[in-house]
Amino acid sequence: GDFCEYIYETSPKVINLNYFFEGKSKKIDFVGYKGMATYLSKHPQSSFYSQGDNYSLQDFRMRVIDEPEQKKLLLSLVVEIQNLARDKEDQARIAISLVQNIPYESDAVFGGDYRLWSLKYPYDVLYQKEGLCGSKSYLLAFLLKEIGYEVILFYYPKENHEAVGIRC
Repeated sequence: GDFCEYIYETSPKVINLNYFFEGKSKKIDFVGYKGMATYLSKHPQSSFYSQGDNYSLQDFRMRVIDEPEQKKLLLSLVVEIQNLARDKEDQARIAISLVQNIPYESDAVFGGDYRLWSLKYPYDVLYQKEGLCGSKSYLLAFLLKEIGYEVILFYYPKENHEAVGIRC
């Protein structure tokens, strides 16, 4: 035809993302697409290993965060955040608040001599508007990286918790 359409931009829905900035409650309307959610649902969403395996959680993290197709649709949110504040620190504040205001979901499954990390891709956290600490951390790490920050993900096995660190 006369125009190109990205194959994953099907069945759009508006997702209201709340955040606090300069003492006020605000929102961003993000357009999510079922086509992308369906595409990501066909990707590995968990990683299983037995004790003693030489497994790298970092490999799994980076595969989830750097998935190239979701990036194409997430960059519009980064641009929206950048348009809301000139200062990079304020952009980070908006991104952090936005992710913190996404509802928390139940925790990962642990038991016996195995662990199962079941995480959502950053796009899915937005599309479903919920996520675990790890999934929400991946979304925040993606946003902050695209804004221009260096980030690191911390995993606390005893607490079964993940968090984002920002290079100062």
